[in-house]
Amino acid sequence: MHIATWLAVCCAAVLGAPEVPLLVAVSSKASVSEQAAAQWLASYLTNITSQKCVVTDPQSAKGKAQLAVGYEAATALGVNPSALASLGLEGYLVQAGVGPVPQGSAALSGGPQAPRGALYAVNEFLESIGCHCFLFVVCRKRFFFFVFPR
Repeated sequence: MHIATWLAVCCAAVLGAPEVPLLVAVSSKASVSEQAAAQWLASYLTNITSQKCVVTDPQSAKGKAQLAVGYEAATALGVNPSALASLGLEGYLVQAGVGPVPQGSAALSGGPQAPRGALYAVNEFLESIGCHCFLFVVCRKRFFFFVFPR
């Protein structure tokens, strides 16, 4: 499923029930970069869709439509660890509703011990739905981002 289609399906599913949030899953063992990427994604999706977007752990999101951010969350969603192992330090995977990833969900991850991959995956996802980010800075466990319209 194309990522923009995924977003449209999720938004349509919750339009009649605004109390049902969009879920972004990230492990409590995730790196600072992966945690920041999940918060960044949730913030953007809330602004783009006007739906509440909740960052939660993979166990709480199990069986529900979700965006799994980071290595642990992606493997909990069903992505084969060997598919992530070959990504190296800078590679990333964005997979929505195909293969082991259930319909209505997406995995956004880098390889093991390569937390920047999750940032790249979230950036790719956001760009695919029309949100272009030009600067992202992690500084002292706080993250700042700047968005410039096209």
